[in-house]
Amino acid sequence: MDSIGKRGRAHLEAIGESYGEHRRFAFNIGWAMVTAGFACIVHGLTPALFTDTASRTIRRLNAVIERREGAYAAAEPRHEGLPVLLLLSLSNAVLPWVSGAPVWAALPLSLLALAFLPAYFWSEARPEPAVA
Repeated sequence: MDSIGKRGRAHLEAIGESYGEHRRFAFNIGWAMVTAGFACIVHGLTPALFTDTASRTIRRLNAVIERREGAYAAAEPRHEGLPVLLLLSLSNAVLPWVSGAPVWAALPLSLLALAFLPAYFWSEARPEPAVA
């Protein structure tokens, strides 16, 4: 079973970036998505504002990602961390009930702990290759 550190190093090697370069790239992409998201919310409330901010951001980010995808091939999903995640999620889902927390507190905490399971599979999913 690989550690998350080994998986991170393998990912950085596969894309040919240092940790700092990758952190900077991921932060910039994330920040662009967050700001475009806020622009969409404001645009939804006041349609005259930010009329093309989101679409311009999406096109720009898509171009960046498309160029970058050519640099490395998508690997098959791996599930090395799944047993640990299952154990942690299930134990954290049960913990509020065992400790006697009230239902109004225990239920959302348990659901939050269990939400990591579908999130894990979603994060490991790879898109199907396009058929020509």
